[in-house]
Amino acid sequence: MLDAHCHFWRLSRGDYGWLNGTGGPLAPIRRDFLPADHPGAGRVIAVQAAPSPAETGFLLDLAAAEPRIAGVVGWIDLADPGAPRAIAARAADPLFRGIRPMLQDIPDTGWLLEAPRPPSPAEPQGGVAHAAPASPAVSQMEML
Repeated sequence: MLDAHCHFWRLSRGDYGWLNGTGGPLAPIRRDFLPADHPGAGRVIAVQAAPSPAETGFLLDLAAAEPRIAGVVGWIDLADPGAPRAIAARAADPLFRGIRPMLQDIPDTGWLLEAPRPPSPAEPQGGVAHAAPASPAVSQMEML
């Protein structure tokens, strides 16, 4: 069994803006959530929970130390001119499986059609792009 979308976080890293605050519906998860906290015994794909390169590095470090993490879907700023280099650098890590731009948080996603693309699965390093289904960018993802 593979949990294909699992988040881990360490709040002290400071880049989980969506977890800021106190009380409310997020109160039960407003704590560190690391591989030891995952209830299953099977493997997981760790998916970024913060839009930062540091988050991707954090998850890759977890994956290197935790055999249950089969891969990481991280974050790269696709609007940055250095994105192709960043994608290539991350793709050199065998645990890096793809990217997840936070499209649901971007009001105008038309730039996506011109953004650097992750390597195609036909290329040696493989890779995927992940978007939230509620995002208005889904139709643009289909055009890629």
